[in-house]
Amino acid sequence: MKNERIYVDSPLTGSDIPPAKISLDELERLRLRAIEHRDEVPFFRALLDANLYAHTPLSDDSGRLRLIQFPHPDTGQELLPVFTDAAQSHAAAQGLHKVLVMPGRDLFELTLGATLIINPNRDAVTLYPEEIRELLETGVVAHIDVETLQEPITMAFRQPVRAPDWMEEWLRQLFAQLPYIESAYLVEMFPPDAIEKGALLIAVGVTPANTERAGRAITTKLQPKCEGLQVAVELMPFDPAGELPNWVGMLGVQPIYERAV
Repeated sequence: MKNERIYVDSPLTGSDIPPAKISLDELERLRLRAIEHRDEVPFFRALLDANLYAHTPLSDDSGRLRLIQFPHPDTGQELLPVFTDAAQSHAAAQGLHKVLVMPGRDLFELTLGATLIINPNRDAVTLYPEEIRELLETGVVAHIDVETLQEPITMAFRQPVRAPDWMEEWLRQLFAQLPYIESAYLVEMFPPDAIEKGALLIAVGVTPANTERAGRAITTKLQPKCEGLQVAVELMPFDPAGELPNWVGMLGVQPIYERAV
């Protein structure tokens, strides 16, 4: 990426960056739509063609472009704040950092490998490296539904007889690329009185600090692969430092993936 596509934004004079393909008004409309209708994909896609803002040190003689990050207060994970408008960015900088503005695609390519947090003082939307890479390559971020059970549900388990032939090997190759996945199992679960309502269950061993990232990384890759599949696919994390799910011993299932020590 050429440096002439990166501009300094002044709180008094703004910047000389050319108009973006996606205006701030259109980006805001898509943001509100994402919140109200859980339709996030158009908003994320629009970020590529919008002007985005980030912070850099006021004075830096390193000869390299460096962007400000901060640790997550709970996990300690480094997050790189990105803003969709100048006002938010300057308010967060408080005069302690320089504000840069550049096309969204350029920013995502420049920071690929970092975990971004969009509008941290308003929406605080996290984008993990796997999602950003997929967004750059395909223009899509997977839609993710998280279900929290209010009451225990009795489920039966069996070997994954309805799993497509490609799934186990494909999952092994995927997990090998995700260093935070320790192990994984594949089974089928169903209500005891309705086996036809079963779903494939992928259980992954991942530390609590990486549970969200793992779920979103796997879903990002798995969702388009499973289009047209006649059986639902569910994802369940478990802490590898704790006990295995009880159905592992009950069925005598072997892991489909274990990370080499």
